[in-house]
This record gives sequence, structure tokens and C-alpha cells, in this order.
Amino acid sequence: MKPNFDMELRAHMNPSRFTEPRAAQRKRKNVQPSSHRDSCELLEDRGIHKIRRLEDAPENQPRTIPQGGKILGRQKDWRQILCEALNVSPSIMDGDLEFELDAAIDSTLSSASSVQSFVPPLRNPDPFYKILYRIRCHAARDFSTVYSDEPFLSMNDDVMIGSHLTGRSQISDLNRYIERNPGMSFVAIHEYMCCNEIQIINPDDRLIQSNETIKFSSLDLCSALNRLRDIIPNGSEIFAKFEDGVERTRLFCLLYHHTRELFQLSETVTGEAMKKHLMCFIGYLQQHKMPEFQKVDELFGKREVTRRFFQYLFIPKDVYVLKYAQGLEYSRGVQLVSLPTVHISWSDESSSRRPTSDKLISATIEFELQSWGFDGNFQENKWKENFTFRWEVSSVVPMSGLPILPFKFADEETQEMLTKRGNMFWRCRFHNYVSYSGWDFLNQEHFNDSRFVIDCRTHKQIAKSQLRLPQNSLNQSVAQGFRDDLGQTAMDSDEPPEKAFLLTLPIALFGFSMDDKRWRSLLVSRMSDVVWDQKAFHSLVLPEDTKDVIRALVTHRISRSFSTDIIRGKGSGLMLLFHGPPGTGKTLTAESVAEHAKKPLYRVTCGDIGTKPEAVERYLSEVLRLAKLWDCVVLLDEAEVFLQERSLTDLDRNALVSVFLRVLEYHDGILILTSNRVGTLDEGFRSRIQLALEYPKLDGDSRRRVWHNFIERLESDPTVAAEVDLSDLRRNLSTLSKYELNGREIRNAINVARPLASSSGTQVDFNCLKKVIGVQRRFDRYIKDMNEGLDDEKVAREEGKR
Repeated sequence: MKPNFDMELRAHMNPSRFTEPRAAQRKRKNVQPSSHRDSCELLEDRGIHKIRRLEDAPENQPRTIPQGGKILGRQKDWRQILCEALNVSPSIMDGDLEFELDAAIDSTLSSASSVQSFVPPLRNPDPFYKILYRIRCHAARDFSTVYSDEPFLSMNDDVMIGSHLTGRSQISDLNRYIERNPGMSFVAIHEYMCCNEIQIINPDDRLIQSNETIKFSSLDLCSALNRLRDIIPNGSEIFAKFEDGVERTRLFCLLYHHTRELFQLSETVTGEAMKKHLMCFIGYLQQHKMPEFQKVDELFGKREVTRRFFQYLFIPKDVYVLKYAQGLEYSRGVQLVSLPTVHISWSDESSSRRPTSDKLISATIEFELQSWGFDGNFQENKWKENFTFRWEVSSVVPMSGLPILPFKFADEETQEMLTKRGNMFWRCRFHNYVSYSGWDFLNQEHFNDSRFVIDCRTHKQIAKSQLRLPQNSLNQSVAQGFRDDLGQTAMDSDEPPEKAFLLTLPIALFGFSMDDKRWRSLLVSRMSDVVWDQKAFHSLVLPEDTKDVIRALVTHRISRSFSTDIIRGKGSGLMLLFHGPPGTGKTLTAESVAEHAKKPLYRVTCGDIGTKPEAVERYLSEVLRLAKLWDCVVLLDEAEVFLQERSLTDLDRNALVSVFLRVLEYHDGILILTSNRVGTLDEGFRSRIQLALEYPKLDGDSRRRVWHNFIERLESDPTVAAEVDLSDLRRNLSTLSKYELNGREIRNAINVARPLASSSGTQVDFNCLKKVIGVQRRFDRYIKDMNEGLDDEKVAREEGKR
């Protein structure tokens, strides 16, 4: 015979009423008969039985629609009924009442144990989940209430605006609800907003869910999902550790990107319980989230997004592109540290509070971002940045119009630019010689194929020395400034750490101009590798044996690691002297040597150095230090200004020459000096030269070769070739070579002829050049007349300068 637990419970609560008819009980207690039926249901929860009272309305009784924010219908004083059932005073304290109820339940369960043999053993229930609904009311300072049924909007005079969301079955204690449902794997909580400006109604008059959270109640499910963190790259940074009893928000925004790994995990996970709970979780995802995932896939496939699916774009550790108004080259690559925080409100343009789908929304989204900084060492920087988005509730927005978007959804041009920029930056982490075209980072100067040495560490050292900080703060600044988050091992590697690292490097670097010796901030995307002009050396108008000697010295110069000097520490460099009249190719040879050696050319002139011996020594020492650091060819132009022969009367000049001799003595790079007055050079300097080359005045054959080289260069430049009649110049090449012009004067003639031809609407031809040369020769004749018929070469020789 099956025991009657309902009768057992009533007997324990009030034994005297066990046999008393129900109608008599109501009459004695003056309680009106209820139209509801009462029953008790015995449930098993990990060996502990619990009693709950179920109240079911008859099917023929219509549900009362709440009005004015209240649920209409008769309400019962359940506390009074409970006190009467337990035979205790209605004035009992809540804590004592709960104690009496627990005691009654324990006694009833104890009585039921005597007939346990009549109850079939209960097996562990299969994992399941529950969907609950949470309403957050902003009018009550974000007060939240959880219901087991889907919320609905209470009506105020048939007007939806200002009405409240409510439900019928409230859950006052979520944790206790979970405890009373043994075998439940997790709770999915769908959240809705109430009494704020983002309470939105779609055309079907159904509330739009604002958020979704998952609260786990299974250790097996948490263990399985924690294995997912180990499978996914950076999984521990993307997903926080899954823990029993912890509520997780926006979990499916992350799982959207890793559904494949989740399904693979379900096939490989071990343990029956763990597998069942994981399949329960996947079942919820497939039934309730996969349709939404498919809509997201369709939108993202077209590189579009709506407000509802906007947060699916963002996942921690992924790379995103920050776009700025300055243009594509100012775009930055960043990594997302955590899920963004969204603050939504109606746009100011819409004054009415119409909860419709065509209204503009202004969303301020706070992102926590991460990228790499660089000052000679790499530092990982994190910061927060806000962006404002404005769109209609249901409108579709192209991703290209967003100020921040995932790198994988950026256009091909942006992806290519960021990738190339990252690779160029990595090549410049120590120092690199680059070519630069375009405006600098501050849009102050424009460059056309200018050359810079990129060296942020050296720039920082020079900048600190220029600040003249006190000794104590300088040491502190150096210690703080040289923070290294990458590590020396990764820094020394030829390969960068990862692609995300390259994409999140800075957009600008400091570069040293080899033209005017100034530091500038340059956009990395406008840098390119130097294209070395190997033809320049071959086009030199020099005897072939002379070029062979220069090529051999430069290619196989004396090793810097070995010096033949008896005194250790002296330089083992290569010092060359090019002397001769102006325009014979001395400077061009120095530039060609640097091109042939594929080294930067550091040109030093008298205007750069100064005249005071102390300043000269300081400047020259710094130049040679940088030249050694950057492996430059140093060109000391017009060397006779500083290396003129010493005398007994000019002590300042003697000191200047001594400084040069001492500093140059210890240089171990390539040093080229040019001079128009080799006869005035100090004897001590001449003994330090490994090779001296004379550049005589150009003869007819040499001038012909110079003219031919210029014509070829004009032809190789498409923008200039259209302005020149190349065939006419070639026909008159012999005539042009008869004019006694040096290389510089030939170049000047061509440069002057171009605007002259352009003003007359013709091309640069022989007649145009002939006219320019005629004007130039008038000045030459005037100078010759002043020198009593002697040209510059003869005057210099008579004065002992050449």
C-alpha cells in the first residue's frame, strides 16, 4: 500500500485535526473555502526531501491582466495560514517561524522513512537548465527582480510609456531556487530594462531582451568549460575561470567566435557526468543562440552590423583598428583588453520618448585597449578610450563607418598598410636607414625621397642630455624610461613575437635627417627601404684604374677589429682625400662610394662645426660617434677650412687643427675629405691619408661623358623626359662638350633651361641650352678679365693652393 504523505504532513502539523473533515476545519477556523486546491509535493534533492505548495488556477478561470503596475485579484495572507497550520502564534518572529517549519518538515521526512521500502529508488536526474527572467528597474535605482515567467508590460490607461515590466511568478532567492533543483546544470537569465530610455518595443509588441547572463550550478560543467580555456589561444585571457555559483554576462558574445572549439571539446571530453552537462549547455546554445549566430554571420559576411549585434564584434585579445580623421596612415592597431562597457541613451535630436524601432540612439562605449610603445625599448601600454555611436534601433551600419572595427573586417588597403608598417617598425627597432616621402607626423614639412636614420634610443639619449636634468632626477628618469616589457631575447630575434604584436606598434618614429642633421617625427607607413644607386659609381668620370682602387678599398677596407698601430685604441679606418677644382666630381665620388658601400653618407660642413676649438671637438666627436654607431661614410667637405697649415701667429687655428687631428686619429670608419686647396693642408694631416685622388679640370672627352650621363638620367625620369628633346641633345653632344664647363655648371645649365623652355611652351633642346650657356659665359669672361686673362685654375696654382 502506497503511503499518503499528504495525510502524514497534516497529522504532524496538527495531530488533533488529522481525522477532522476539511470543511469542519475551515468552519472552526472561520476560513472561507478556497477556490484553489492545495497539495504538497515531495521532491528529492541530494538525499534531502523538500515540501513545496503548488497553487494552480482552474483552467476555466481567466487570467487577470495587471493594471496600473499591480496584479489584480484576491490575495491570501500566506503567513497567517502557515502559522495556523503549525499551530503557532501569528505574532511569532520570522526566524522562529522558519525554525518551526524546518522542524515540521524534518519530522515528516522522519516519519516517511519508515515506509521507504514502498518507494522505488530515485536515480540521479539528467542535467537540465532553466530560463529565468530578470527585470532591472532604473526608476528604483537599478532594482532587479527575477521571475520564472516571461515579463510583460503593465498598462497605465492603455499607454505603454511610463508603464512597468512585471511577471507573475517571482523568485525571491535565486541561490535557494538553484538548491531546490538538483541536477540543474545552469540557469540562463534573460534581462530586460524597465523605466529608462532604452525600453524598446518591436513591431510585434514584444519586449526586446537587453542582456543575458549564465549562472552555473554544476561543477562538472565548469570543469568542462575550463578545458575550453586551455584549447583556445589566449583562452585564459579571453574567458575568466568558470566557477560554480558565479554569474557570467555576455558569455555568448565570446562563444560566438569559438563554437567550433566548443563542439570539438564535446567529442573529446572524458567523464560521463562532465559530458552530459556539457551537452546540456551545447543544447541550450543550439536551440536559443544558433539562430542569432546565423544572423550575425550573415551581417558580418557583408561587413555590416546592427545595434543589437554590435557587441559580437568585440572579443578580448583580438586586434582592432582605430580610425582617425587625419587619414589612413594615422590609423592605429590595438588589442582589446576586456569586453567594452556600453552606455546607451536616446539621441538629442529626438525629443519625444517614443519606444519605437526608428528612433536614433546615441551609444557611448568605453574600451579598455592595449598597444605597444617604443622609446628604444618596447613597453606594453593600456588605457581607456570612449567612442560615441549614433544609429537607429533597427538600422544596418557598414563596418567601414565605425571609428573602431576588427582588423579582420577592415578593408584590404588598411590591412596591408598595418602589416607593412609593423614589419618596417620591427626593422627599425635598433637603427635603420630609410627613405621617406610625404609629410612628417606633425604635417609641418614635406619630403621627397629624403633619407633618415631611424634610431629612437639615440634620440632619447640626446633629448635627455639637451634637457640638462639634475643628476638625481636624470638617474630616476633613465631607470623609469627604459622599461622593457618585451625582453632582450625577443628583441634580438630576427622574427617578431607574433602578428598581433606587429599590428599594434606605434605609428611614428624619430628619424635623423642626413640632409640638415635634425631629428623629426616620421610616420612609419611613409618609410621605405633605401634603393641604392649602384649606377652612380659606374657613371663617375674617372679613369677605370682609379675606380678599381676606390672600389677595392671600400669593399675590403681595413678591419675595425684589428689595428696595425703599436698603441692600442687608435682608429683603423679608411681616410681618403679628393682634391681638385670645383665641379670635377669630388663630392659626387664621395656620394657614389656611400651608394656602392650601401652605407649612409654623413656630410659635415664648416657651417655645422663652428670655429671655437671646444665646440668643434664636442661636435666632431659626436658626429664620429654617430657615424660609428650607424656605420656611416663621413664626408668632410671643404676640409681646408679646418685643416689649413698651422702657423706661429694664429693660435686659434692651430688649436682647431690639433683638435681635428686628435679626433680623426681614433676614427675607425670611412672618412672622405674634399678640398679645392690641397696645397694649404697641414703636413700632419697629409700623413694620415691612405689614398689621395686628384681631380683635374675636365677636358673635352670628360665633358662629353658628363653630358651623356645627365641625358641618360633625364631619360630615366618619366616626369622630366617629356620636357626634354633628348634626340636633339644627343645629335649635338659633340658641340655641347666643347663648352668649357665643369660638372656643376652643366647641371646648372640644364636646371635653368627647363623653366626657360616651359615659359615659352617648348622642350629643352640644344638651342635652349646654348642660350643659357651664353649667359653663363658672360660672367666667366668678366672674372677672367679681372684676373688679367687667367682662369681660376691658373690663379689657384700661382697662389700655391692647388
